[in-house]
Order: sequence, then structure tokens, then C-alpha cells
Amino acid sequence: MQNAVAELKVKGGELVRVKIAHEGNIVFQVQITGDFFIHPEEGLDVIERALVGLRVPVSAGDVEALVNEIVTKGNITIMGFSPNDLAKLVAGALA
Repeated sequence: MQNAVAELKVKGGELVRVKIAHEGNIVFQVQITGDFFIHPEEGLDVIERALVGLRVPVSAGDVEALVNEIVTKGNITIMGFSPNDLAKLVAGALA
């Protein structure tokens, strides 16, 4: 099992961090932490679970599309980072 970590100061100065565990080319666990708010709170778990199963390497565009879909379907509000910011972090951590 390999672990990857990436962090990014996003517009506004908030820090967002991802920790990703993967084995071979499959993501097994994702943890997103930092200075942000997600409503409803369960939305964070939904986003993290949606990223499990991604194949490594993954493009930022694919991650952004997935996160946008999850946010829209789940009526999730993210304050402090954008799906694009998260996509850059995930793709960068797995590069």
C-alpha cells in the first residue's frame, strides 16, 4: 500500500490537504482535511467515498467532473475550495 499527500493554499488563503492510500493503480482511501466547510457535513464522506476506486494515474479533469457530479446530485455546498482545487490536489498527489 502506498500513501500520497498533497496540500494547496487556495484562493482566499485556505489550506486544503488530501491523503490518499492506493495499492497498484487503485485508490483505497481518501481523506480531505483543511480550512473549509461542507454542508451537509456528510457531504465530505460522500466526496471521499466517490474518489475511492479511482485508477492511478487520474487526470484532474476526470476528478473535477466526478466531484461536480457528486456535489450537484447530493446538493452539497463547499465553502473554502472548489472542485477544481480538489481535482488538482488529487491528480497531483497521484502523479
